[in-house]
Formats: sequence, C-alpha cells, structure tokens
Amino acid sequence: NVTVSRPITLNVDAQPTVLTDDSIQLWLTIEYRPTAEGAGDGGNAAQVNEQLTFTLDPGKPLVVSRATDPGGHRKVAVEVTATVMK
Repeated sequence: NVTVSRPITLNVDAQPTVLTDDSIQLWLTIEYRPTAEGAGDGGNAAQVNEQLTFTLDPGKPLVVSRATDPGGHRKVAVEVTATVMK
C-alpha cells in the first residue's frame, strides 16, 4: 500500500451564544476544498460550503456535517461538543 499526502483546505468558523437554560446556540460555517491534485477525478474537486445554526446541550457531542469526495476516498466529518464554563 502506498499513502500519498495531498493538501486540502478545511475551515470551520463558529460563533456560540449561551442561552438562559445553559444550552448553546451555535452558528457554524464549514468550508472543505481539496486541491485539484487531491480530487481523484481529474481535477474536478468536490467542495463543501455550509452555514448552519443549531442548539447544543452542554457536553453532548453532535455530528453536524459529513461529506465524501465522490472522486476519491476522503471522508470528512465535523463533530462539535460545547461546554459552558462558569
């Protein structure tokens, strides 16, 4: 087996707001962009751009995004866990 490393762009920006019941409202932006060489399909790289808003319970993990590059074998998942610090 040969492993080849190729660069990707993965940006995750988050803006949390703690609500009165200590749950967390989270605004999240996700950008996933493999390079053309890493696309696995001759340069037509699949891209993910998402803007999400959701409410989290403190300490409970939540998978908010999953993506698979259709031309390659990459899978990307974004999981968030929030903790309220008092």
